[in-house]
Amino acid sequence: MIRYHLGCGIVLIRGLIGADEIETYDISLIEQNITPQGFTKKDGKLYTAGGYEYNEEIDSKTYPVRYAENIDSLEFTKIISEKIYQSVVDYCKVFPAVVECITEHKQLHYIKYAQNTGMGPHSDCSASYKNNSVELISSSAIDNTLSTSIVLNSDFTGGKFRFTVIDEELDLRAGDALIYPSNFVGSHEVKQITSGTRWAFLSFFSHARSHFDGQDDLDKKNLWLKKFRSDIGVEDTKVANNFQKKVEVGEL
Repeated sequence: MIRYHLGCGIVLIRGLIGADEIETYDISLIEQNITPQGFTKKDGKLYTAGGYEYNEEIDSKTYPVRYAENIDSLEFTKIISEKIYQSVVDYCKVFPAVVECITEHKQLHYIKYAQNTGMGPHSDCSASYKNNSVELISSSAIDNTLSTSIVLNSDFTGGKFRFTVIDEELDLRAGDALIYPSNFVGSHEVKQITSGTRWAFLSFFSHARSHFDGQDDLDKKNLWLKKFRSDIGVEDTKVANNFQKKVEVGEL
C-alpha cells in the first residue's frame, strides 16, 4: 500500500486492499442481496419510485446505480468499511485540522457503473435546489466533509477518475482508494465506461445534524466520535488546527 498526496488534501492510496484479498469478494452478491437505492423489488423485478418497471438494459446506460440497503449483510462490507475508517484515521493524523469537521461516518454504499455510464463534474457536499429558487430539493449531502472511494474490480475500460481543480486524471484499479474533500476543492468526475462494469464502495465522513433519532442514536454517535478522536490522538478539537503543518505533494 502506497499513499500519495496529490494536492489540496486529495490522497490516493494504491492497493489499500490487496489483489489476493479483493479477489475473494463476490461482488455478484451485491445485486443478489441489495435492492438498488430509489427502487422497490416485487416478484423479482425492480420498480422506480414512480411505479415504473426498471429496464436495466436501457435505463442503466445513463446513470450509475447505488446499493445501500442492508449492505451490512455482506461480510466484505464490514472489512471494506474498517479499512476506510482506518485510512481516514491516518489521513486525519496528516490533516488534523479536519478533525473538528467530522462527527460521523455515513452513507456507505456500493455504486455500479455499467457500460456507457459516467458522472460529470460535481462536488459531494452540494445541495439540490429547484430551478431559480432557494427551495431545497435535497440536502442529504450538505454536511459531508470527506469523501472516500474504493474501486472493487479491474475488468472494465474507461471510467477514469478526474479531479477538476488539480487537473489530475487517475486510472484506478481494484483495491485503489481515494480520500478527498467533499467540497468544491474535491470537485471530480468519472469518465464514461467504455466496456465492462465498474464497481466501487463509497462513504462520507460528515458533520452530524442537529436532529437525532432519539437518545440511543445520539449515544451511538457520541461513542463513535469518542473512539474516532481517540484513534487519531487529537482529543481537543479546539487545538486541532494548531497541529496542522504544510503537507507537501508526493508520497506520504
